[in-house]
Amino acid sequence: SSSKFSLGKKSTSKSPSTKSAATAPPTPSPPSKDSSKRDENAGALSNEKIRRKCCTCKCFMGSSCLLILLAIGGVLLWRYGPWFQGSSLSTDLLIQSDCPDCCNGLRSNCKLPVNKVLFPTLHNAHSSKDHKFIGPSHNKQFEAALVDGFRGLQFSTCTCENVISKGLLERDPALGLENSNMGFCNTACGTGVRDPKAVINNIKTFLDLNRREVLIVDIDMADDSEDDLRTALRASGLLDYVYIPDSEYVDWPKMEKLVDKDKRLILFGRGGSLRSCAAPDCRDGILYFYDFFAETDPDGSDVTSCDSTLSGDVNVDYFLMNQHQKNKAMLASPTIAKDLNSYNELSARFEDCQGKIEPNLLSVDFWQEGDVLEFVQKDNENRYELMKMGFGRRGLRG
Repeated sequence: SSSKFSLGKKSTSKSPSTKSAATAPPTPSPPSKDSSKRDENAGALSNEKIRRKCCTCKCFMGSSCLLILLAIGGVLLWRYGPWFQGSSLSTDLLIQSDCPDCCNGLRSNCKLPVNKVLFPTLHNAHSSKDHKFIGPSHNKQFEAALVDGFRGLQFSTCTCENVISKGLLERDPALGLENSNMGFCNTACGTGVRDPKAVINNIKTFLDLNRREVLIVDIDMADDSEDDLRTALRASGLLDYVYIPDSEYVDWPKMEKLVDKDKRLILFGRGGSLRSCAAPDCRDGILYFYDFFAETDPDGSDVTSCDSTLSGDVNVDYFLMNQHQKNKAMLASPTIAKDLNSYNELSARFEDCQGKIEPNLLSVDFWQEGDVLEFVQKDNENRYELMKMGFGRRGLRG
């Protein structure tokens, strides 16, 4: 007989009593009243927790939305409350000069072709703390900069959000803007906007009052704002001052000729529908920026060299030096501007222009910071001296 502890094949025979005991299902015991009550309480507690979580989530979302709305309302109230000066901020646009025969502040400038003169220029000229811009490019408005001596202006146009444009823009019918949402701003009008009437009329008034000053204006147009801008420029009378070259290959006149002919505004544009055009045929006298300009990196990645974004043998009439840089928050900074606008920094960068095309527009943020006007005056005096010696006729320094 086989051993009880055999390691061979297991026997599958079982006694009937063993099989019955193994396969018989257990008899369930009826649930007690206490158990049912515990289950009900647990379910109610779970539902209550879920309800509380939903309420907490809804309250959080509601509070967040309310805070956002209050923040937006606070910003709008701060910018456009009863104390908002807007276009009413006044500036006496008549400059006080003791040189009745100067051009842009110097007699020597009059003898230079306009594209050989250095123009101190405002980057984002519309954007200022004066006009409650969020993250402004300047503290004081561009009108004050004109009186101080800046002669280049860079603007960008945009179309304001229809919901709030009625409160932000005058929509002057005299300029054909009664149904317009066009303004001068960077991106969204809610972060700051200048009314077209104030901007255009103040530029015209400056030229009306100061008969020996020449301006260069560069406008970057948003696609859907160009038509309204052209309408306003035509109606304002500002285009009467615009110099329109009489040849496709422009021989730029001396400053004194522009003054004598009272064509003291050179207008460049980009964006919108603007494309390359023969200078005499450019609509409204707005010359296509890229037909005439080279520039340094516009994003502030290089503020030390005189290198152009163009490469190769390219003929250009004007050279824009972008002397501005944003901080880590991607905003214009008066601290950075004070450094970049200093005489030493400007001198060092212009030294890199030796043997290269010389800048015509020096574009800066926070125009009151640094020594921009002092540097420009000295540089223009040097250009005249170089011209007398036979240098600089092709825009080369040194």
